[in-house]
Amino acid sequence: MIVERTCRIVRENYVFPEVGKEISELIYSRWENGAYSETHTMPELIKLLTVDVRSVCADQHLTFSPGYAVAVTREGMRLRRKHLIDTNYGFNRIERLPGNIGYLEITEFCSPDLAGEALTKAFASLEGSDALIIDLRGNTGGAEDLVTVMCGYFFDRATCMMSSIHATVAWMKHGLRKAKNQANSSTHRSTS
Repeated sequence: MIVERTCRIVRENYVFPEVGKEISELIYSRWENGAYSETHTMPELIKLLTVDVRSVCADQHLTFSPGYAVAVTREGMRLRRKHLIDTNYGFNRIERLPGNIGYLEITEFCSPDLAGEALTKAFASLEGSDALIIDLRGNTGGAEDLVTVMCGYFFDRATCMMSSIHATVAWMKHGLRKAKNQANSSTHRSTS
């Protein structure tokens, strides 16, 4: 059931439908042929699925997680809330540097429901900057919908962000071709 559901989710939701279909068909075929029958734990299954996916697609964003239930305690919630407040909901450092350069360090992307006010205040305080540095070096990721809201500060109209994914894939393919060509040319040199 887990493998069938995984196949369906990848097939129906992966950003490149033809690749999603190929991944789904491979996983389903391997499942039917018993490739996953010797796995006894979720981490073992995840490892095998990941290897199979990487044989089709090098997308490091496509990952599997066990989805174990997490026990939420009152203390855990209190500590998380304290952390969010202490880090200004991920908008950790907001400054105006010499030369009228805005500096914004974002350490995580919280849900807009939580971080919306912090985002609004951060951008308001940096309004009028001649340039803006957004420092994501220590960012741990998070809610992609906050990134979408942030993009609204940079684009006058609704803008599709998918082209950056297509460009990344094109560059990945270019890099793979270049690596293969270099490997082939070094093989020919060493055998000549």
